[in-house]
Amino acid sequence: MRLADYDRSYHAKIMGIDEAGTGAVAGGVGVAGVVLDPATMDHLESVGVTDSKKVRSPERRAYLAGEVRRLAAWHRVILITVEEINEFGQGWAVTRRMRELVAAADVLSAIPVVDGN
Repeated sequence: MRLADYDRSYHAKIMGIDEAGTGAVAGGVGVAGVVLDPATMDHLESVGVTDSKKVRSPERRAYLAGEVRRLAAWHRVILITVEEINEFGQGWAVTRRMRELVAAADVLSAIPVVDGN
């Protein structure tokens, strides 16, 4: 199910949450949350915001990220340092930071949906 359809089916704001990065061996990890109005999702899909792993060009990735930020009702990126990963472990650090985003979703009256890929 597309996230836009999920938003419409629940008649609620959805906060999409995901992580990116490889961890302490190659650097830190980032976690992000974004709340989009379902009405903007068709536009985002039409310009190519579907699967970030398929976007190869850094310029295209920057453009799409800008579109998401421009149209987001709310967004936040949290960077997890190598030191935090080394001290607590990557799984714990990512979970801790995602919980911060879930807490923000509660304040924003949004349903958090964590990408499970």
